[in-house]
Amino acid sequence: MIRVLLADDHAVVRDGLRALLEAQADIEIVGEAANGREAVRQVHDLNPDVLVMDIAMPELNGIEATQQLHDALPSTQVLILSMHSTTEHIFRALQAGARGYLLKDSAGSEVVDAIRVVHTGRRYLSHKIAAGVIDDYSCAFTAASGHPVHPDPVFHQRQRRYSTGWRKREDAGAGMKLTMTSAGSIVSGFRLPEIIHPRRRLGTRVFDFSRQVAVMAIVNRTPDSFYDKGRTFGLDEAIASANTAIADGADWVDIGGVPFAPGPEVTVTEEMDRVVPVIEALSGHDEIVISVDTFRPEVARRCIGAGAHVINDTSGLRDVAMARVVADSAASLVITHSLSPPRRAYPRPRYVDVVSEVVEFLRNKAEVAGGCGLPVERIIIDPGLDLNKNTCHSLELIRRLDEIAAIGLPLLVAVSNKDFIGETLDREQGHRLEGSLAAAVACIVQGARIVRMHDVAAAVAVVRLTEAILGFRKPAFVRHNAE
Repeated sequence: MIRVLLADDHAVVRDGLRALLEAQADIEIVGEAANGREAVRQVHDLNPDVLVMDIAMPELNGIEATQQLHDALPSTQVLILSMHSTTEHIFRALQAGARGYLLKDSAGSEVVDAIRVVHTGRRYLSHKIAAGVIDDYSCAFTAASGHPVHPDPVFHQRQRRYSTGWRKREDAGAGMKLTMTSAGSIVSGFRLPEIIHPRRRLGTRVFDFSRQVAVMAIVNRTPDSFYDKGRTFGLDEAIASANTAIADGADWVDIGGVPFAPGPEVTVTEEMDRVVPVIEALSGHDEIVISVDTFRPEVARRCIGAGAHVINDTSGLRDVAMARVVADSAASLVITHSLSPPRRAYPRPRYVDVVSEVVEFLRNKAEVAGGCGLPVERIIIDPGLDLNKNTCHSLELIRRLDEIAAIGLPLLVAVSNKDFIGETLDREQGHRLEGSLAAAVACIVQGARIVRMHDVAAAVAVVRLTEAILGFRKPAFVRHNAE
C-alpha cells in the first residue's frame, strides 16, 4: 500500500485528487494539507510514502518544503504539481529533492502512474513536458518520462527515461528537443542507471544515489595488506588513518581485519580484536558511515553491535547466515562477486562472458539475501574487480559496467591500486594513483555510486568534479566570465 499525503491550497484540487486516489486499490490517503508548513508538519508526523504537493503553496512553497524534507525524511518521495512547464521550475524542484514533476492538467491515469513511479525512488516527468520542446537551461538534469507503468515488481526495468541539457537539434527551434533512451537515462552523453530505492539511510547519513557518489576510505588492520603492507596494523595507526580520511572528506570508512588474498588463517577472535576497537573509536563521528570487510557472520554480528552500519562481504554471501545476521539489524549488506573462499588461491580463473556471469551471480545472491528477510533497500552490489579475475576480466567489467549497474542496486567498486591498474600501466604499488582515479571516473559515469579508495583527498576532488559534470551538484562558486 502506498501511503499518500495531499498538499494543495485549493480545496477543489484536493477533492479531485482524493476521489481519484481513493479508487486505487494500492493507494491510501493518510492526510491533507492546505499550506506548505502544514505539509511539512504532517510529513514529520505521518511519514507518508509520497507527498503530492502544489509548487505554489502559501506560507512555504513546494520547493522550499521539499528542500526541508529532503534530508530529514528520506523515505518520503515528493511529487510536485505545477501549472508551470519551464525548465527552470522543473530543475529547481528536482534539485531540491523532488522525485517527480507533474502538470496540473495531466490525465488522472498519469497522476496515478506518477505516484507509483516516485514511490520506488525513480524520477517522473509529465507527458506534456517530456514529449515537447522546453526552454533552454544551462544545467543538465534527469527525469523519467510519463509513459504508463504497470505496478509490477520489475516495471522499473521497462521504464523509459528522458533527459535534457545535451545538445540542440536543428529541428528543435530555440529550445532543446528531449531525446529518449530505453535503458537508464543519459545526461550529456553519459548513461545513468535506474536505481531501486536510490535514497538510502546508512547510519545517520542519507545518500541519494541517483545524484550522489560516496567515497569509501580503506583502513586495513592486517599485517599483509596488498597496499600498505601493515602500515595501519597497529590500533593507533588504524584510528589515525581513519581520522585523516574523515578530515580529507571521506563519506565512509571500511575497516578490514582479514585480507581476501591467500594467506595464513586468522581466527574469529583475532579478527574481532582487530576491527571492533576501530569501530568503537569511530562511533562518535555521526557524519561517517562505518563498514566492516568480513565474510564471517559471527564477526558481522559483533561489529554491528559495536556500531558498524554496513557489512562488506567479499565472499559473495558464501555463508547465507550472513544475510540473516544483517537482516536482523538495521545494517546494510554489500554483496561482492568472487569465486573462491577468502584466503584461498584460485589460479587462472575462466569465464565464458565475465560480465554476464557476474550479473547473474549478483542477481541470484541479492535474491538469496531477500529470501533471508533482508529488504532490497539495504542491499549493495560490487563486481569484485581483481577478485578471482585477471586484468583483462577487470577491464572488461569496467568497460561494460553499465550492464551491472542495470541490476538496479547501488553499485560499489573497489578500484584503488589494484593489479589490473599496475599491469595495464606497468606501475608498481605506490605509483598507481592516476590509474586509480581514471578507473574511478570511468566507473562513476557508468553507474558506480560508491568508490573504495586509498588516496582519499584526491578521490574526493575527482568524485565531486565528476558529480558536477553529471549535473548532480552545482559548482562551489561561479566567477569566471560570470560578469
